[in-house]
Amino acid sequence: MSMNTIRLNLTAIKSKAALAVCGLMLFAHSAPAQVMSQVMPQVISRAVDIKSQTLRYSIKYGKYNAGELEIVIERSQQQIKTTAISHLSIPARMFIADLTAENWFDIEREKAYLVSGHTLSRDRKTVERSFAIDRKQGLIKLQPGEQVIPINIKKIFESTAFPITLITSDIESIQGQTVLEISPKRIREYVYLAPEQQTLTLNGRRFETWKVTRQKLGDATRTVTLWLDKNNQQIPVKIITTKKNKDTVMTLLPEA
Repeated sequence: MSMNTIRLNLTAIKSKAALAVCGLMLFAHSAPAQVMSQVMPQVISRAVDIKSQTLRYSIKYGKYNAGELEIVIERSQQQIKTTAISHLSIPARMFIADLTAENWFDIEREKAYLVSGHTLSRDRKTVERSFAIDRKQGLIKLQPGEQVIPINIKKIFESTAFPITLITSDIESIQGQTVLEISPKRIREYVYLAPEQQTLTLNGRRFETWKVTRQKLGDATRTVTLWLDKNNQQIPVKIITTKKNKDTVMTLLPEA
């Protein structure tokens, strides 16, 4: 391999978009904060039927392999916890460390509400960044730095690490809804476009899906498109994050 080819590979991997999975910057998320308000956002949702499971996704930026993402979903009667663990390729690790992001969603009235999250160091022993949503006070608290950001408690909140709020929603009614995509590092506002029904074939398997796209408010070039399996808990089978006309593609891998 020539030096020019090596430089090209490393430049592509260095782009932040290489880890912008599902808006997934893997800057996700604080230990569960027992913070819930009597006022809930008006999210249109179906009964929460997602189960405990582990999912694996390949990550590609253009034609370059950036590694894999492991998603562990733990479901209890009153809460959902997601853990996103990145397993980056060797070139990607030259620029970005593997991270673990944990998020907590409370289940109330058969709906899932994001409440808190954090990112852990590579050895999973140290909390690096965190956030907690205080709906009673109408605040999001970010650490480090003790930032406090006022919020509209009627807004819908989604984690950057894995879209639990979306996949437990009524997809047919989602068009026009706005959502705040939250990580310990930043908050972005998106709007959902009209969903489409689409048949998708991946790794030799055929999926009947909902194709759902959310677009960043004020920036039509920044989108997240997800294909949700209509026959299996609306689990994402493919996710494309687009930023400045560059795509990061995440594809569900077959069970081992």
